[in-house]
Amino acid sequence: MILTADRGLYADWLYQLIVEQGWHPFLRINHQGTYRVPPDQTWLPLVDVVSTPGQSWSGRIVCFKTNPLKCTLLARWDIGYKDPWLVLTDLEPMSASVLWYGLRPSTECVYRDVKSDGWQWHNTRLLD
Repeated sequence: MILTADRGLYADWLYQLIVEQGWHPFLRINHQGTYRVPPDQTWLPLVDVVSTPGQSWSGRIVCFKTNPLKCTLLARWDIGYKDPWLVLTDLEPMSASVLWYGLRPSTECVYRDVKSDGWQWHNTRLLD
């Protein structure tokens, strides 16, 4: 299972908790902060990963200087968009696509339909 989340502040403990559950995190982050590409020790600004529309990049990195997280960064900035997508995952760079993040809205709609718009799942006594 791939768990997605949108923007917000992600701590290393949340990423690790997702991995420990056997899921693959797919967490979008904003372009604030820093990263480095091992074995290089130079920290670079996330804002420079993809600096202009039409660019994409993926690779194994250490993200966040204060609470370092070893992960894969998937980055893409499509023409016509204000900001790039920066997604952290535990999948290998060649095994994942940042475009998968675009599937998130359809998943959220299905969840809403099952939970509150129709079936009222949250009012049942189902545990699994």
